[in-house]
Amino acid sequence: MSWDEALPQWPGANFEGSNVDDLRLDQYDIRVLTAVVGPSEGEVARAVNEAAGLTLARRCADSAELLGAAQAGLGAVAVISSDLVGFDRTLIADLARESVRVVAVNDPLDQFSADRLSALGVQRSVSLGDIEEQLATAIEAVLGRHDDLFPARVEPGRAAAAGSSRISAAGAANAATPTKRGNVIAIWGTHGAPGRSTLAAGIAFALADARETDKRGRTRRGVGRKKTETAGPTTAMRERASVLLVDADTYAPSQTQALGLLEESSGLAMACRAASMGTLGAAALQRSTAQITDTVGLLTGLPRTTRWPELSATAMRDVLDASTALHDWVVVDCAASIEEDELAVFDTPVPSRNAATLTALDRADLVVVVGKGDPLGVRRLVGQLELRRERESLAETPYVVVVNAVPNGRSAQVRRAEITEALAKYSGELGPILIGYDPATAEAAMNTGVAVTEGKASGLSSDFRSLAQLISNGFGS
Repeated sequence: MSWDEALPQWPGANFEGSNVDDLRLDQYDIRVLTAVVGPSEGEVARAVNEAAGLTLARRCADSAELLGAAQAGLGAVAVISSDLVGFDRTLIADLARESVRVVAVNDPLDQFSADRLSALGVQRSVSLGDIEEQLATAIEAVLGRHDDLFPARVEPGRAAAAGSSRISAAGAANAATPTKRGNVIAIWGTHGAPGRSTLAAGIAFALADARETDKRGRTRRGVGRKKTETAGPTTAMRERASVLLVDADTYAPSQTQALGLLEESSGLAMACRAASMGTLGAAALQRSTAQITDTVGLLTGLPRTTRWPELSATAMRDVLDASTALHDWVVVDCAASIEEDELAVFDTPVPSRNAATLTALDRADLVVVVGKGDPLGVRRLVGQLELRRERESLAETPYVVVVNAVPNGRSAQVRRAEITEALAKYSGELGPILIGYDPATAEAAMNTGVAVTEGKASGLSSDFRSLAQLISNGFGS
């Protein structure tokens, strides 16, 4: 079914070959849902009842009742006050899924509210003082639009200034994803602790690692969070990449503790709340980020895994889009599970348990699939790669297979060859990348609250840096 076929068809309506912008309310019986708080609620109800072609289907008390009425097919248009609790991008997306258009009732003196509506992608609004005169016109106008069913995000601060019935044409024209600057690297893998979080942190710091090139072309790396000695501005050039590490593991978030932070609140949840409210700009994202070094920031994970509903797919998409606009690299630490059992269990849309991981994988420019180097780990890795191939949105995304904790030394050469051969069918042209087994280095990094690539040089840190260099080279950096 195409998008146009999914639209509600009113009695006598024939959109084929006609201009829907010429739609007139007196030709049809349009059912309207309202969710308005405050003294203007009665005025909105009267304006709908008195308008030709409009029928007030239900006066909803909150966003939950409004969504339920929309899912029951009771209305084609929702009139919502801008200060309604729960009026966010998730609600707009849910209403769009039910082919319900949105008209907002807004206080013209509240500039923040106007900016927020523009950021949410709402195309039509009516000022509180103009409800009687302009509400019917706004409803007629929104029924003649197709592009507002799936509103795009606008950077907060682009004010609505084109009249009470329409949120600025400039805002609508600018309703687009923030300009992309960086790349999203999703670190995903099997169950059984294959080292996803350790690898994610190590890659993040390796990608941001300062490289100092002197006049002779030699390269030195700054290690750790302390300032490193430089040769001065006349003899050395420092190239820095801005990296954001995102702890999106909703089952076992660990980056906060692993990197020695004392954050009690979740930076990722804070950013997602701002995204849902339409206020996620550069300043809001920076407030949510725990800055570890000059070049590496962290969106800390959930303090309790029961809070996973806060990381909705819509909000996660906005957070990742905003992050790539500000950073060269966005490294996402993902959980292993990508099942969507909710679709089979529930008839109506419900929060997805794995929305954070699925969104990160769908938005990724590169997926790093991690497994463990023992027989059980390799078997799990094969299963995870099959899941990747079955998911349509992932099948075309570039990926790298990484096998962690592989035995080192001459005696392990046969084992390494067996792992490579077993995964050759699934790992693409590049083949699996083997990371040596070095528990002492990993444990020392964990105990001191640093990433593996921050600490002393070791075989493990060298493997991580080689992988980071491979990723960087793959994007032409």
